[in-house]
Amino acid sequence: MTENLNQAPIIIDGVGNNDFNRGDQAIRITVCKLLDTFLPQFPRLYSSFYKREDVEFNGPCPDPKAVYPSVYEIPRKMQALWCARADLTRVFNYYPGRKIRKYMKNATAYVLTAGDILVMDYTPMGLRINSAPCYWATREGIPNIVWGASIGPFPSGTALERRMAKLYGSMDLLLVRESQTFNYLQSLGVTENVMHVCDSAFNLPVVPLKVEGRDEIAPGERFIPRALDDALNAGAVGLDLSPYRTQQKTMSDEQWFRQNLDALTNVVRKVDRPIILIPHVHMPNWIFQGNNDFVFQTRLYNELPDDLRKQVILYDSREHTCMEIKWVISRLQMIGSMRTHACIAGYSTCTPTFAITYSRKSIGIYEDLFGAGDRKWIESFKNVSGDLANVVNDMLARREEIVERLQSVIPGYQRLAYQGGERVAELLRARGKLD
Repeated sequence: MTENLNQAPIIIDGVGNNDFNRGDQAIRITVCKLLDTFLPQFPRLYSSFYKREDVEFNGPCPDPKAVYPSVYEIPRKMQALWCARADLTRVFNYYPGRKIRKYMKNATAYVLTAGDILVMDYTPMGLRINSAPCYWATREGIPNIVWGASIGPFPSGTALERRMAKLYGSMDLLLVRESQTFNYLQSLGVTENVMHVCDSAFNLPVVPLKVEGRDEIAPGERFIPRALDDALNAGAVGLDLSPYRTQQKTMSDEQWFRQNLDALTNVVRKVDRPIILIPHVHMPNWIFQGNNDFVFQTRLYNELPDDLRKQVILYDSREHTCMEIKWVISRLQMIGSMRTHACIAGYSTCTPTFAITYSRKSIGIYEDLFGAGDRKWIESFKNVSGDLANVVNDMLARREEIVERLQSVIPGYQRLAYQGGERVAELLRARGKLD
């Protein structure tokens, strides 16, 4: 960690995100790799809404340029009181204060890296809270950047939409990761400061794991069970089914679970391959209630009929990094996933990937790779759940065609992330922050 600064830090704001979500971890790692490429001299000060458990210092993927300590907003037990106070700012028409503001005057830049925080999923108040540091960074006059996010859409024609358009239009640089957000901002008149890049996680490296019973494993070294390796060698299909369901809010938790169980049961019965359940998000309840793929998939596995369970492996990825999970995904014949960053791990390793979408961001990323209007390998779970087995078999039958498509587009797409890094460096140079 960095304690004594020779340079003013770049603030990295992950909002409420955390390495427990391996997609958030992938964003953090790859944005830092880009900063190391284009701005290697600057340390990084982390900011978030909830305490991040010091993952940037002590976790499996520490950032050696992290400034200690990080800045976080509140203890979880104080959330209701803090949000009630923050909601009062709406009455007076300004943004909530955030602790990170007092560090901005002495910062090189402010960078918001969270992938889908600037959306309506977390209520209008959540949007204002998440957007507040963008506003204060603009007020403090430091270079301010949204890097790799999806933004909106907001209720059309409303004061909220106009307010958000004004805020994001006032920022220095919006590096948006998919075409749906880019086109939406254009429609709002936010054009001069927007650049279409790609999610930096497309450049996440793959880290292989050793295999239990086959490789020599040192104490504390991470590995995969031999049964999982055998399934991968036998041509396994991966599924990342999730409790997160923004499009199905009218369903009860139990109804959602039963629909997922029916879909999984159908896949196991109709797909003549090993099925691996791939958890990608391990959020504890103190961060995000009911948003833990491993807990959800464990129940799915346990409630499968006994005769089907032997065809399924539950991959315990709780101790594995996003790079190690990506290695497992890269060895699959295909993956169907509700998690955007598990899909990105598939796309970027040219693994046929069926995106089970819950938001427009998945559609934007998919169309960037397969073309506008193409919806062959993406669908809402509410429309595909009963037919998921047929989709899996169809994708396996056309696997070679899909691999060829991904191999042709991914290298160029990955370069967009580096163009975003170049643009950030140009901005800091123009603002006198870089020689």
